[in-house]
Amino acid sequence: MPVIIEGKHLFNFPDVDGWHAFKYDEIDPTQPGFYRERIETIKWKGEVGKPGEGLKGVDIVAGIRPTMDDLTLLEIKDFREDEPGLRMKVSTGEMPAEVLLKTLHTWGALCLGARHKDDLLLPDLRAAILRPPERLRVVLFLAQTPISQSPNERDTRQKEDTRRKQRLGILAKMQNDLKPLGIKSHLADVGNLPARCGWTVTELP
Repeated sequence: MPVIIEGKHLFNFPDVDGWHAFKYDEIDPTQPGFYRERIETIKWKGEVGKPGEGLKGVDIVAGIRPTMDDLTLLEIKDFREDEPGLRMKVSTGEMPAEVLLKTLHTWGALCLGARHKDDLLLPDLRAAILRPPERLRVVLFLAQTPISQSPNERDTRQKEDTRRKQRLGILAKMQNDLKPLGIKSHLADVGNLPARCGWTVTELP
């Protein structure tokens, strides 16, 4: 089965179901990748003293062959050791704006690659993109440190409620912005994957 390690998580896409899943925005030492070869090279200069900017990409692209009627763009964010950083990104709007940007950049690049019949993209994937697929979804896998139980049950409930509202706010922003474009949005973690998604996640030691 396609097994992809991203940070401290292992993503399993069962081969028995015909999954084609690949790291979109990382170098594959075994073969040239579409994003690295075609997209990452497109950059423009940044401000003085700052690195140049470029087109973004999600972490994983996945679909079930041969038709790939259901395509998933998967972005992984691990904030288990940086909860204050996540709160800051949420309060400033940077999260989920970054995910939205990566989604649009990825899909735009894939569409152009498919239109040009780029051989760095699987033929079944190119065909699905040009049809287009019946279902296109983006999944933000957002890992956070489990909420510790407080001696005061009320404190624990407040923390859980704050966490729930935080995640619902992120999901609502994704859904509101991407639904008009025909893209479904999901927010996931190890214990809460999208219903019938067909893939699994395991935490690494």
